[in-house]
Amino acid sequence: MQTIRTNLENMASTQYTNHDFTRMCVCKGKILGAGPGGLFRIGCSDSDNGTPIDAYFIPVSTNFGEINTKRLPFINFLGRCDGNLSYEVTGDDETTIGPYLAIANTSKGTQRIRTKGGRGMEFFYVSIKVSNVDGAFFAVDSIQVALSSEKRGIK
Repeated sequence: MQTIRTNLENMASTQYTNHDFTRMCVCKGKILGAGPGGLFRIGCSDSDNGTPIDAYFIPVSTNFGEINTKRLPFINFLGRCDGNLSYEVTGDDETTIGPYLAIANTSKGTQRIRTKGGRGMEFFYVSIKVSNVDGAFFAVDSIQVALSSEKRGIK
Protein backbone atom coordinates (compact mmCIF):
# COMPACT_ATOMS: atom_id res chain seq x y z
CA MET A 1 0.00 0.00 0.00
CA GLN A 2 1.28 3.49 -0.76
CA THR A 3 0.05 6.98 -0.03
CA ILE A 4 1.23 10.11 -1.81
CA ARG A 5 1.04 13.54 -0.19
CA THR A 6 1.73 16.73 -2.20
CA ASN A 7 2.88 20.01 -0.67
CA LEU A 8 0.86 22.55 -2.66
CA GLU A 9 3.26 25.40 -1.85
CA ASN A 10 6.20 23.90 -3.74
CA MET A 11 4.43 21.03 -5.56
CA ALA A 12 6.80 18.47 -4.01
CA SER A 13 5.34 15.02 -3.38
CA THR A 14 6.17 12.53 -0.65
CA GLN A 15 5.36 8.84 -0.99
CA TYR A 16 4.60 6.76 2.10
CA THR A 17 4.81 2.98 1.72
CA ASN A 18 3.75 0.11 3.98
CA HIS A 19 0.88 2.12 5.48
CA ASP A 20 -2.79 1.49 4.91
CA PHE A 21 -3.78 5.16 5.14
CA THR A 22 -7.02 6.09 3.46
CA ARG A 23 -6.83 9.75 4.54
CA MET A 24 -4.08 12.24 5.38
CA CYS A 25 -4.16 15.81 6.66
CA VAL A 26 -2.06 18.50 8.27
CA CYS A 27 -3.50 19.75 11.58
CA LYS A 28 -1.68 22.49 13.51
CA GLY A 29 1.52 21.70 11.60
CA LYS A 30 1.38 17.96 12.35
CA ILE A 31 0.94 15.37 9.58
CA LEU A 32 -1.73 12.78 10.41
CA GLY A 33 -2.60 9.56 8.60
CA ALA A 34 -5.81 7.62 9.19
CA GLY A 35 -6.77 4.12 8.15
CA PRO A 36 -8.27 0.87 9.42
CA GLY A 37 -5.46 0.60 11.99
CA GLY A 38 -6.27 3.96 13.57
CA LEU A 39 -4.89 7.51 13.56
CA PHE A 40 -1.11 8.02 13.31
CA ARG A 41 1.16 11.05 13.57
CA ILE A 42 3.81 11.02 10.85
CA GLY A 43 7.32 12.44 11.06
CA CYS A 44 7.58 12.53 14.85
CA SER A 45 10.32 9.90 15.19
CA ASP A 46 13.70 9.00 13.70
CA SER A 47 12.54 5.40 13.18
CA ASP A 48 9.47 3.35 12.38
CA ASN A 49 9.01 1.23 15.51
CA GLY A 50 12.81 0.88 15.79
CA THR A 51 13.41 0.27 12.07
CA PRO A 52 15.43 2.96 10.23
CA ILE A 53 13.31 4.94 7.78
CA ASP A 54 14.54 4.54 4.20
CA ALA A 55 14.14 7.70 2.13
CA TYR A 56 15.17 8.77 -1.36
CA PHE A 57 14.42 11.31 -4.05
CA ILE A 58 15.02 11.49 -7.80
CA PRO A 59 15.31 14.97 -9.33
CA VAL A 60 14.06 15.48 -12.87
CA SER A 61 16.08 13.87 -15.65
CA THR A 62 18.25 16.47 -17.42
CA ASN A 63 20.74 17.03 -20.21
CA PHE A 64 22.24 20.02 -18.33
CA GLY A 65 21.54 22.23 -21.36
CA GLU A 66 24.19 20.45 -23.44
CA ILE A 67 23.25 18.49 -26.59
CA ASN A 68 26.42 16.40 -26.83
CA THR A 69 27.07 13.16 -24.99
CA LYS A 70 28.47 13.71 -21.53
CA ARG A 71 30.30 12.05 -18.68
CA LEU A 72 29.79 12.88 -15.02
CA PRO A 73 33.20 12.71 -13.29
CA PHE A 74 32.21 14.44 -10.02
CA ILE A 75 29.06 15.26 -8.05
CA ASN A 76 28.79 17.71 -5.14
CA PHE A 77 25.86 17.39 -2.75
CA LEU A 78 25.14 20.53 -0.71
CA GLY A 79 22.86 20.19 2.28
CA ARG A 80 22.46 18.84 5.79
CA CYS A 81 22.73 15.24 6.91
CA ASP A 82 23.60 13.28 10.01
CA GLY A 83 24.87 10.23 8.15
CA ASN A 84 26.04 9.04 4.77
CA LEU A 85 24.16 9.21 1.47
CA SER A 86 23.96 6.69 -1.33
CA TYR A 87 23.34 7.54 -4.98
CA GLU A 88 22.76 5.84 -8.31
CA VAL A 89 23.20 7.36 -11.77
CA THR A 90 20.83 6.34 -14.59
CA GLY A 91 21.47 7.30 -18.22
CA ASP A 92 18.90 7.79 -20.95
CA ASP A 93 19.42 4.22 -22.15
CA GLU A 94 18.11 3.01 -18.72
CA THR A 95 21.61 1.85 -17.71
CA THR A 96 22.10 2.36 -13.97
CA ILE A 97 25.46 2.40 -12.22
CA GLY A 98 25.94 2.43 -8.48
CA PRO A 99 24.99 2.55 -5.76
CA TYR A 100 27.89 4.72 -4.67
CA LEU A 101 28.52 5.94 -1.14
CA ALA A 102 28.78 9.68 -0.46
CA ILE A 103 30.48 9.96 2.91
CA ALA A 104 29.24 12.84 5.03
CA ASN A 105 31.59 15.23 6.79
CA THR A 106 31.72 15.18 10.56
CA SER A 107 30.74 18.86 10.72
CA LYS A 108 27.32 20.06 11.81
CA GLY A 109 25.08 22.25 9.69
CA THR A 110 25.29 22.67 5.93
CA GLN A 111 28.04 20.68 4.28
CA ARG A 112 29.35 19.87 0.83
CA ILE A 113 30.02 16.24 -0.01
CA ARG A 114 32.21 15.78 -3.09
CA THR A 115 32.18 12.33 -4.63
CA LYS A 116 32.87 10.49 -7.87
CA GLY A 117 30.14 10.59 -10.49
CA GLY A 118 29.03 7.90 -12.89
CA ARG A 119 32.40 6.65 -14.06
CA GLY A 120 32.44 5.13 -17.53
CA MET A 121 28.87 6.13 -18.41
CA GLU A 122 28.10 8.33 -21.42
CA PHE A 123 24.65 9.89 -21.68
CA PHE A 124 22.52 12.59 -23.23
CA TYR A 125 20.04 12.69 -20.31
CA VAL A 126 20.73 11.53 -16.77
CA SER A 127 18.90 11.15 -13.46
CA ILE A 128 20.44 10.76 -10.02
CA LYS A 129 18.69 8.85 -7.23
CA VAL A 130 19.81 10.04 -3.78
CA SER A 131 19.08 7.82 -0.75
CA ASN A 132 19.85 7.89 2.95
CA VAL A 133 21.97 5.17 4.56
CA ASP A 134 20.70 3.42 7.72
CA GLY A 135 17.82 5.89 8.10
CA ALA A 136 20.05 8.97 8.30
CA PHE A 137 18.36 12.38 8.18
CA PHE A 138 19.18 14.35 5.03
CA ALA A 139 18.06 17.51 3.28
CA VAL A 140 19.83 18.17 -0.03
CA ASP A 141 19.68 21.82 -1.09
CA SER A 142 21.51 21.41 -4.39
CA ILE A 143 23.36 18.93 -6.54
CA GLN A 144 26.29 20.36 -8.48
CA VAL A 145 27.98 18.35 -11.19
CA ALA A 146 31.21 18.51 -13.15
CA LEU A 147 30.43 17.60 -16.76
CA SER A 148 32.80 16.32 -19.39
CA SER A 149 31.22 16.90 -22.81
CA GLU A 150 32.06 14.77 -25.84
CA LYS A 151 31.90 16.98 -28.94
CA ARG A 152 31.85 14.83 -32.05
CA GLY A 153 30.97 15.49 -35.65
CA ILE A 154 27.58 14.54 -37.04
CA LYS A 155 27.62 11.34 -39.09
